Amino acid sequence: MIELILTAWYLSKFQIYGAIPTLIILTTITIITTTDWYEQWINPVFLCGFLPFRSVMLADSHWFIYLIEVSLILFLLGMNYHQKLGFGDTAYLIIILFSVGLTATCWIILCACLLILLTSRYQTKSLPFIPYLNLGLILII
Repeated sequence: MIELILTAWYLSKFQIYGAIPTLIILTTITIITTTDWYEQWINPVFLCGFLPFRSVMLADSHWFIYLIEVSLILFLLGMNYHQKLGFGDTAYLIIILFSVGLTATCWIILCACLLILLTSRYQTKSLPFIPYLNLGLILII
């Protein structure tokens, strides 16, 4: 039902060719948010839906930005190794880093963490992180 509503809305707002990448991204956000919220896992195949954001741009950034991006990826992999962050969350953040860039990724993480702090008081079990990241993605992009 959500997909049909989003399809109708985007087709009425935009031309068909401009709406297709947006529909793919919104469908991806809906699927991985739902599976992470209810089951606390995601299928990594669905992360390919974020590829229409943009291709990785190698010519417009400075070497220092690449160094920070590599450092962030290593930090995320370290968090995954020490089981502080799930595999799906790590893969999601790496795909988002390549899709929207370093600055937007940092803002998305900040928004997601602030949303968790505002909504989840006295939470003792693990939280689904991707729904908050997707909300941050929608707010930032």
